[in-house]
Amino acid sequence: MPAQHSHPTDEPTVTIRHREYDAAKTLLMQGSSVLLVGGVGSGKSFLSDQLLTSLTAGGFSVVKVRGLYDRTPTQWAAVAAAFGVVIPPELDNRQIETLFNEQIIQTRGSSERRIVLLIDDALRLDYCSAEWINRLARESAAPILASVDFALETRADDRSEVAQIFRALWTDGIAERIDLSRLDDSATLRLADTFGEENTLDLASQ
Repeated sequence: MPAQHSHPTDEPTVTIRHREYDAAKTLLMQGSSVLLVGGVGSGKSFLSDQLLTSLTAGGFSVVKVRGLYDRTPTQWAAVAAAFGVVIPPELDNRQIETLFNEQIIQTRGSSERRIVLLIDDALRLDYCSAEWINRLARESAAPILASVDFALETRADDRSEVAQIFRALWTDGIAERIDLSRLDDSATLRLADTFGEENTLDLASQ
């Protein structure tokens, strides 16, 4: 099962990106997928964290899938880590997909809670994880909120294929794209104050 997120009773205090926050939240509440597109220092991770807080407060189950920093990531590793699942080596790709589809059903539970997949550093996903997430979004099984930096796309590894998956979600009208420009110095300082000193370094890596 994925890590359980707390369920605060109050909306987060959004100190930057107010319009983008409101737009993304409205879309996700309606069951639409969202791509937060921006480079280093644009506040993608901050906005994702604020939306996670808001969605869990609203009764959503949020599954957080993190990008991988391995040069040659193991296929299915990102999704397996998100659900805390060890994949039996004898399973083929179709069986593995069925395994994670069942994880979605278990996460939703008997109460049919709404689910959102929050994807951090989407272009760093392994290809199989990205393709499974793509199918969930296209089949309306679960909307996604994905942080994307298309500047990471290269021809040297499978990021170009993963980038094509997420770009097609936008061009095919499956996901709405919200572009984030780089924050100015004043907004960056407010963001650092919000994150706290222990997370300030994250601003340079997201």
